[in-house]
Amino acid sequence: MYDVLITGVRVVDGTGGPSYTADVALRGDRIAAVRAVASSGSWVPLGPAREVIDARGLVLAPGFIDIHNHSDLTLLVDPRAQSMVAQGVTTVVAGNCGFSVAPWPGPEGGPRAAIVREDAAFLTCGMKIEWDWRTFGDYLDVLASRGPAVNVVAVVGHAALRGQVMGRAARPPDDREMARMCSLLEDALQQGAAGLSTGLIYYPSCYARTEELVALARVVARHGKLYATHIRGEGETLLAALGEAVRVARTARVCTQVSHLKAESRPMWGKLEQALALLERARQEGIDIDCDQYPYTAYNTSLGSFLPPEVMERDWRQLLSLRAERQRLRQIMASGRPNWTSSIKGMEWNDFVIDGSGDGALDGRRLGELAEASGKDPFDFLFDLLLEFGPHLRVIGHAMCEADVELGLAQPEVMVGSDGFALPLEGELGNGFPHPRSFGTFPRVLGRYCREKRVLTLEEAIRKMTWLPARKVGLYRRGAIREGWYADLVLFDPTTVRDNATFERPRAQPSGVRSVWINGRRVVEEGKVLGITGTGRILC
Repeated sequence: MYDVLITGVRVVDGTGGPSYTADVALRGDRIAAVRAVASSGSWVPLGPAREVIDARGLVLAPGFIDIHNHSDLTLLVDPRAQSMVAQGVTTVVAGNCGFSVAPWPGPEGGPRAAIVREDAAFLTCGMKIEWDWRTFGDYLDVLASRGPAVNVVAVVGHAALRGQVMGRAARPPDDREMARMCSLLEDALQQGAAGLSTGLIYYPSCYARTEELVALARVVARHGKLYATHIRGEGETLLAALGEAVRVARTARVCTQVSHLKAESRPMWGKLEQALALLERARQEGIDIDCDQYPYTAYNTSLGSFLPPEVMERDWRQLLSLRAERQRLRQIMASGRPNWTSSIKGMEWNDFVIDGSGDGALDGRRLGELAEASGKDPFDFLFDLLLEFGPHLRVIGHAMCEADVELGLAQPEVMVGSDGFALPLEGELGNGFPHPRSFGTFPRVLGRYCREKRVLTLEEAIRKMTWLPARKVGLYRRGAIREGWYADLVLFDPTTVRDNATFERPRAQPSGVRSVWINGRRVVEEGKVLGITGTGRILC
């Protein structure tokens, strides 16, 4: 007897092939049978089941795989992952943008241990978390013990490696330091890390030269794992930064993923086509390099990333307290310089909205309006914010254009990733106005860009969310609907699926997602998030 029998459903199997009508049976944690309806309309019924679901008019797809996620710590606080499972996400890839919470040397590790924790502060979403692990394997064990609702793939962040070995030193590593970073990386990969990520606009990763990245990427390549990179610039330096990613991929011969590809700031609008062409030329050369994208025209980052990289190497609080230093920083941030451009250049102050201030007073407010109300120059207001709340104050930047979002989604090799967090629907975790991508990314693609705008077909959209990321990360028997594969599945109504989360009301559950199964266990039933845990697994 089957556990679940889904009858008369339109199957979009994840591979990009045409959909078909079938009955699908689940037993335990696997897809036990897939019986397609013949063109004549006849088929052999599958055997009895404890539960039968009439799914006529609905679509069954593999569970969505969020290839770019930051739930490293939120899953420890609340493992229900409600904002993710409500969308149909069954697997998240954490540890991105160079930030992971392991390895770290423990509380007795001194200043460098504190640096690793501080650099990952934005991952907490305002919650205080006890770090009761040291190695990457320890962290995965702690995460598994919390019983996350979603499957988790975790990569190790470059910031954790460099911060533990070099602190915030802006210089290249010496031979001993480079060997130590490679050793820590080797250990993490052997303990279950699925690869390495870099965040080259963030400290301390921004201090790494290409040669350092290549050395680490070669370690990743030996293990046959993934190198995911938040490149060194997504505004004026976009093409040069992409060129560096290609050089690392080519030299190290490493499987590479460019994170959340975008053309940021008004002067760059319309130039995403050049970036996509650069990646395509690299693929034609035989380089294994792809990218992902979220379906929004706004990003979410830390306010400290607006500052020139050298600031955080020094006593940044003292620097921002000096009038002369503020004037120097204002000029650099307004005009940029070779190989570095602040996110402020080419934008207006009201394009930036405070995500979480720590006390709620500024949440959802625009920087320009706040500065005007305070009677301060916008740069001085920004510097005062940093002094009061720290460099990890989160900000949403409305910096991309809709035409570039549509262009990226239309490309066959561009995957979908949220760049978000697993958060509760009721908002008990953290504070502020989180980016709506944590609640709506995948239904937004299906509703807005498939059904309404017809930027891509349903089959192609599902492929970008399932088969492609599963193959990129190297997941076993996930990412497609096939007999014997794991029962990570999402059942949705293609006529009503849509995101409801907005920048003004971000914590809103999407519509049209009827049921979600993770390893054969239901976590969403008739559109209701059940809030159960322990359904996910740690995947290596």
